[in-house]
Amino acid sequence: MATIYYFDALVDAGLVEFFEKTVKPAVIGSGATVLAYLANRAQREHFSRVPVREGENVFVWFARFNDPAAYERHIAALTQIPRWRDEISKELARRLKRQPEILKLSTTTRSLL
Repeated sequence: MATIYYFDALVDAGLVEFFEKTVKPAVIGSGATVLAYLANRAQREHFSRVPVREGENVFVWFARFNDPAAYERHIAALTQIPRWRDEISKELARRLKRQPEILKLSTTTRSLL
């Protein structure tokens, strides 16, 4: 799964710290395996073979689940965590420019995952 968070400005150290100390432990506690998280940079990309979303400020994190049912269990468990429901999700929503984009990805036969 890839989750894309959109912001009005570049992602700063405060947002990364919020993810690392608050969001990540909650999603791990509800069954996700966080694989990686990335943010875009201010400088222009000069590697033309890779498409880049220019003019957007994003933070993307990737999680792994054993199957679609595990993802559904994760979502159900996450919404049952009082701190997630009452604090974390509200703070995250306050920071976002718009709703997160969630992409459900599948591994290929050559994938190391």
